[in-house]
Formats: sequence, structure tokens, C-alpha cells
Amino acid sequence: MNTKILALGDSWFHYPQGLDKDGEPVGFWNKIGGFFGFRKKAVGNVIKYLVSKHKVPVFYREKTITQIFDATANPLASLDDTFGRCGEELMVMVFGYKRKYPSSRVHPRTWLDLLVERIANYSNDHEKFIILLSAGGNDMVDDNLVDFLSPAPDPVNPINVPAISEAINFKLKEAYLEIFERICTNFPTKKFHFLFHGYGYPPVNGRGVFTALENSSLEFLHGMSPGPWLSPALIDMQKYQRPLAEKIIGDFIDMFNEMLANLKSNQPNGSLHYIDLRGITDKINRDEGWCNEIHFDHSSYQKASKLFFDVIKTL
Repeated sequence: MNTKILALGDSWFHYPQGLDKDGEPVGFWNKIGGFFGFRKKAVGNVIKYLVSKHKVPVFYREKTITQIFDATANPLASLDDTFGRCGEELMVMVFGYKRKYPSSRVHPRTWLDLLVERIANYSNDHEKFIILLSAGGNDMVDDNLVDFLSPAPDPVNPINVPAISEAINFKLKEAYLEIFERICTNFPTKKFHFLFHGYGYPPVNGRGVFTALENSSLEFLHGMSPGPWLSPALIDMQKYQRPLAEKIIGDFIDMFNEMLANLKSNQPNGSLHYIDLRGITDKINRDEGWCNEIHFDHSSYQKASKLFFDVIKTL
């Protein structure tokens, strides 16, 4: 039976291969380093290592530093088998609007629309599809994060439990179920396997993408770069110290993973495969294994891709 693998995801599927963990471009330095026998390690992402290390047949073009600034170009024009982009929210991917602004549509077509169209293009040649999913993290961090915290600093009850519970157990759950239902019902004679993950425990350490710029002559660019996504709402506003801030985010991660682990598909042609990535990095000493506040480094992404691959090869 011919199997086609497609992917829909955020930066964990799209983090630019051209950067190291401090946000410095590796291409130029690798040309020099190759001459002297050393190379800087690029961060990569889950899809990058599935393709390069495990030879999973996904048409994927490595993203460069320019993709981070691709905010005005049409994001739905991708020819890759991997859809989505850095920073995209799950609600945008599925419904076309952000969680905070349900009345304002971001794109006329959604990433899910494009994924369904691509499945239709491949349907004559494939009976089985493996759909890789990475989404939901951006719906909880950055500008969204303040909605899930108590209005004033409260070391005893720092979390707005009703708000985060509604977001995870209703909004994000609904979006995942919409992916499963829409794809399976549109192609009832095909077999689908959905692989999805719930992120690890991130450090609240103030690191963004271009951390190396912070103390350089280009420091002004650091303030314009993506991230940090956690510390502004938790630490920079004098709300909480890092240990409590990381416990708060850890609780969100656990809630999100629990929701994903308990998802059920009502579609007879759809099988769900949840992948737990929380064991890749340490829950207490969190800096190791992370590139910045919400992205793994290269070694952790390689471990994550291995967990995906272990499931893929059984299918």
C-alpha cells in the first residue's frame, strides 16, 4: 500500500536551519570552519532531522533566516509537503483566526484548507497517509500568555485556571478534532495516521532567537527579533521569580499534553498517535537542550525526530 507523508506545523517543523542556537547564521562560518575541520551546529527542527537523518520521504526545503521576516508574503503558496510556518497559532491553521480575535480572519484560506487540497492531489496514487502535526504552543505564549495569569501577582494562585482550561480543553481540543474529522470525512476510503506532540518543559530565561545580538553593536535589532515569549509576561513585569515562572509554564505544558494524550477520533479511517517529548530535557534544570525559551536545540530536535520516526516506521 502506497503511503504519503504530509506535515502541518509551527516552528518545531519550520525553525530555520540557517541559524545556530544564538541566532547567528551558520552558512558563512561553516565555509570557513570546513577548511579548518570544524563546523557550527545549526538548530534545525523535527522535519529537518526526519528527512536528513532518518530518510523519511517528505518534500522539504530547508528554511533560511529570511523566513523569520516573511510576514507579508503569501504563506499559503508553499509547494512543500510541510505546511504552516514559524509563529503560527493552531487556531489560525485550522479556522483562520487567532484565539484572542475570533472575529478577525487572518487568511482567506487556512493551512488546513491547503493540506486537504494536497491530500486530494495525492489521493489517486496513495491509499494511506501519515499526517504529522505540531501546533498549539503559540496559542499559549507571547501575547496570549497574559490571559492565563492572575491579573495581579499572586504566588499562591498565579494561574487563571478557567482561562487556560478553556483554551486547552475546548479551543485547542476543538481545533485538533476539526483536523481529524475534516480530513477523514473528506476522504472516507483512505486510511490516515495522525502523529502529534505536546512540547517539553521550556526554560523561562529571556532568550529569544537572536540572543547573540543582545550585547553587540547591532543590539537595536535584538529588540526587533522574535522572542522571548515567556519572561516578558512572567518575570520582566516583576511578577514572579524564575522557579515559580517555570512551574506555571510546566503546568500549562502538562495540561496540554494531557489533552492530546486523551484525544479520541470518531472516524473509523483515522488513527491517533500522541508523542510525549517531555522526557527529552530536564524539568528542573531547563536550559540544557533548549535553543531559546520555546525551541529545542539541535540535539533535542534530533531526539524528538527519533521518537516520531519510531512510530512512522511501524506504520
